Amino acid sequence: MVDELRSTSVVQKVHGQSVLLSRISSCSAMNNPVFNNAYSAYNVPRRSYHRMNATVGLSSVMAPSPFFASAPKEKGFSGFMIDFLMGGVSAAVSKTAAAPIERVKLLIQNQDEMLKSGRLSEPYKGIGECFTRTIKDEGFVSLWRGNTANVIRYFPTQALNFAFKDHFKRMFNFKKDKDGYWKWFAGNLASGGAAGACSLFFVYSLDYARTRLANDAKAAKKGGERQFNGLVDVYKKTLASDGIRGLYRGFNISCVGIIVYRGLYFGMYDSLNSR
Repeated sequence: MVDELRSTSVVQKVHGQSVLLSRISSCSAMNNPVFNNAYSAYNVPRRSYHRMNATVGLSSVMAPSPFFASAPKEKGFSGFMIDFLMGGVSAAVSKTAAAPIERVKLLIQNQDEMLKSGRLSEPYKGIGECFTRTIKDEGFVSLWRGNTANVIRYFPTQALNFAFKDHFKRMFNFKKDKDGYWKWFAGNLASGGAAGACSLFFVYSLDYARTRLANDAKAAKKGGERQFNGLVDVYKKTLASDGIRGLYRGFNISCVGIIVYRGLYFGMYDSLNSR
């Protein structure tokens, strides 16, 4: 008697699985019409079971999950903000690290004009002498003069470049297989150049202010005074003397340069990165 209870016959096992399959299939059939066609009923004394057609695969029986089946969507607002913040922070850190070199470069480039205006007593003898004299006359922190405007400028610039590039790329909408390689490549160059020009328009006044602050060394013959007291003072004095146009002095040649640079940068990047 004990052996009979422990050992289940093959018929009983099949019987139990059939009942379970029947219950699952009947519940699923109400929600998924695929089951109505996948199963056919057959009668056995005292019970009714269902039989699955051999031609039905798992892909037909199991309804695809909408989460895994949906195609990847384009980046939304959250994706744009992530790109904006990451691009801005990385640019701010890199520019801050290179700020002393940038200022020394600008001082050496504009030393002739500074000599004429009396803001420099004698020409710089080289890069090293420019570093040491600037630190001696103005302090170590002065090497980062104008960096605030540079950081504010670069924080949105990198993000705006990518945002405008994607916009113009969708506007041109050239396909390599449809329009040909060179037309597609020219579209990449044009979208990159247009993105750089649009970004420059929004941030050029900060670039102008950064250049004025970096070149604003303490006067050699006027008691060591500066022309500007900070970023806001550059805007105030420039607007008072020249108006809005004064903040965009040199914009045209800068725009030409940025179109060439960003056009080649983004154009080559997209072209080489495409598969």
